[in-house]
Amino acid sequence: MKSKQEIEEEGQALSQNEGICGNVKLCCLQPLLEVTIQEAEAQPFEVLMQFLYTDKIKYPRKGHVQDVLLIMDVYKLALNFKLSRLEQLCLQYIEASVDLQNVLIVCENANKLQLDQLK
Repeated sequence: MKSKQEIEEEGQALSQNEGICGNVKLCCLQPLLEVTIQEAEAQPFEVLMQFLYTDKIKYPRKGHVQDVLLIMDVYKLALNFKLSRLEQLCLQYIEASVDLQNVLIVCENANKLQLDQLK
């Protein structure tokens, strides 16, 4: 994947070579759109985007601590973006996955994420 700087440099090179590029150079020179989302890690955001495009989420393995924590992060994003269906799917997964081995870690993470309703 190319960085923003590499794409801009290619756009400048294309604009200097008008014979090859023609009108295409105009689209190459426009800046890339960057959107910064506060408090969102890459993996939970990827799950959220998958949900937006497919209306479902691919559930990780039940009971594994890291997977439960991932879905808790997705749940926090669902609350922030007011995606009630995703909230419900996350809650179902979390409730089905909490057991004696991971309950303390899940409660600590719920406290850290300020998800009092999960505790």
